[in-house]
Amino acid sequence: MKNKIFLFPLSLAVIFFASMIIIFSPLGSKKIINVPALCRQDSDCDVNFCTCQAILRANMDPEGRICTRYCPGVAVCINSKCILK
Repeated sequence: MKNKIFLFPLSLAVIFFASMIIIFSPLGSKKIINVPALCRQDSDCDVNFCTCQAILRANMDPEGRICTRYCPGVAVCINSKCILK
């Protein structure tokens, strides 16, 4: 009977430490949803050659620059959004 008394505080401690590991892990700071920012001019946009999509240069990851896929068109800024035209 005495051992069951420690189960509740022990389970709370496990939940607390597991949540701390998740919060301070590298996955906790990973951007899961990429919110597109607004462009002001055509030079702010670039083509991601891996996906053939026009995105902001500031949001371009290094992998998007080294792919060698052919994407017809150029990235332009229309209505504050990068569009492949």
